[in-house]
Amino acid sequence: MRHRTTQLRMLRSNSGLRMRSYPNPARRCLIEFEIAKPAEIELAVYDLQGRRVAVLAQGRRDTGTYRALWSGRAGNGAEAPPGVYVCRLRAGRESLSMRSIKLE
Repeated sequence: MRHRTTQLRMLRSNSGLRMRSYPNPARRCLIEFEIAKPAEIELAVYDLQGRRVAVLAQGRRDTGTYRALWSGRAGNGAEAPPGVYVCRLRAGRESLSMRSIKLE
């Protein structure tokens, strides 16, 4: 029996932002992020041309760990095509970005 291993790589910034996405690749993914101090945040998905596809979380957040699900759909509800996307977390003046691969 073959098992697929999903690496749970956590991206970290010097200021305490952390983010990971799993599973990757997938049809939809869970994005977990952590902020070290209260801040206005935005977690969004972009295509490789830099167009914002969906906003997953937005607004003021306290210190802590949060999760957001990207269903694979654009903000207008349409299914996003398979391909490579960028998940970007902004908190105050800091940001982290990671690639996510969406399957058919």
